[in-house]
This record gives sequence, C-alpha cells and structure tokens, in this order.
Amino acid sequence: MTGSGEESWRCACGEVRLLGSSECWKCGAVYSREGLVDPATMEHGTSSPGEKVSTPPPAAGTEAASLPADRSPLKKPWTEVAVVLLLTVFPWFCSALWDIFRPAPQLPFVEASFFSVIWNLQVIAPVIFIIARSGQPWSHFGIVRPQLILDGFLAFIIFAIGFGLSGLLRPLITLVLPGPPFDFPRPAGPAEHLLLILTKGVNGFAEELILRGYLIPRLETLTGSTAKSIVLSSVLFASYHIYQGPASSIQILIMGLIFGSFFAITRRICPLVLAHASFGIFAYVAR
Repeated sequence: MTGSGEESWRCACGEVRLLGSSECWKCGAVYSREGLVDPATMEHGTSSPGEKVSTPPPAAGTEAASLPADRSPLKKPWTEVAVVLLLTVFPWFCSALWDIFRPAPQLPFVEASFFSVIWNLQVIAPVIFIIARSGQPWSHFGIVRPQLILDGFLAFIIFAIGFGLSGLLRPLITLVLPGPPFDFPRPAGPAEHLLLILTKGVNGFAEELILRGYLIPRLETLTGSTAKSIVLSSVLFASYHIYQGPASSIQILIMGLIFGSFFAITRRICPLVLAHASFGIFAYVAR
C-alpha cells in the first residue's frame, strides 16, 4: 500500500501507526522513534521479548500503509458524545419524565427485571463498539483486567462512603424536599433474588460503563477539566432518576460525585460496578 505523505510504522500486533504517535491504538504498546519503550510488553518484528527494539521506521516515500482514519483518536469528539447520549441517557431521561407525568402501575418483579436487562444490553453493545473503534486503549475508559481483592476492597470503600453519607444526609434532604420514598417491586423467593443479582449486575455495568468509563474521559477531552467532567456526568446520572422523587435524585447526584471521583483516581470501572450493583440490591431488599 502506498503511504499518504506521512511516515508510518507497523506495530508488532500488525496494526499500522503513524510515526508521530507514541502508542498503538490496538495493543497499547508505547514507542519512541527508536523503537518499543517497554520490550516486555510487546515484540516488534522478529525481535524476542527481552531484546531492546531498535528497528528504524521506514524512510519517507517508501511503501507504507496509513492508519485508518476511523480508528484515529478524535481530538474533540463532540459528535460521538452526542450520539452516545442520544442512545443512552436521553431515552432513560424521557422514560423518567413519562413515569412522572403519566405514572403507570408497576410491572411484576420478573417482568420488570427482564425489560431492564434487555434495555441495558441494548446500550452496552453500541458503547463497547464505539470504545473499540475509538483509537484509544481500553484502559483509557477504565476497562482493565479485574483484580478480585483490589476491586472488592475498593467497592467496599465506595459502598461504605456512599452508605454513610446517605445515612447522614437523607434526614436533611427529606426535610428540605419532603415526599414519600420510591417503592421498588420486591423479589420473592430464591429464584427472584438470584434474578435481582443478575439484573443489578447488568445495570451496574451499563451505567458505570457509560456514565463513568466512557463519559468522564470524553468530557475531560471536551472540557479540559476532570472536576467539570465528574460534575457533568453526575448531573446526567441523577437526571434520569428523577422519577424516584427529589430527595432520591439529590442522593443519587451525591453518589455520582463519589463514584466519579473514585473513577478519576483509580481509572477502573470494576469496583464501581460492584458497588453500584450492591447499592441496587440493597435498595430492593432493605425496604
């Protein structure tokens, strides 16, 4: 293939990267002009993993392939973020408004759980696809290899902080914003409790993937501020929970700030998914 005027260099994983880039979009290997920075991470060409890579890039004007334009990292992904919001947060928000102005009888627990799982899978799939095509490593969006002890410990810390703050602030919030608590359909029997765990696990993954894993890094790119990104994602998170009442919406906003802050520090969504699912399960069984 003929180059497009820019020098390019094929990574060991087979993908072609532009010479000016320092990281392979696919495998995450980091390069300098001299070669692979961390030889233990990836081989280059026919080099063995332990050797220092020093294969020079091809000279300008030689036969080279260019990185596909649709996999190059976007500088300001406004359109991409708008599409994700239209696919995910906007329908959730419209559903919440509908529940407020045209309330309907609650569905039975099993039926409600079935529709919840399907709806969440429908938003997980396109966001995973967009992330895979983003031109950035999965770790940029907090999708890293799970570590049972670390993720479990972090999830416990997040749950403890969230539960403690909720207990302290709820009396004050309900005093300022009185209203009956939202009543969730209750599971009955072992089978429905197992279904509850599945439902809240899928829901926790969907919301943390979108609101924290995807949106915070993208909003950081657009706003240039981690703090603004956390606040904006938390407002969006609370916006589609307004059907639960004003007091619960404020509590969920606070939870969003806590979850967003932990994501900004750890860049891992696994502990957030565990904590989110735990809160969801607790909300159903503790009433």
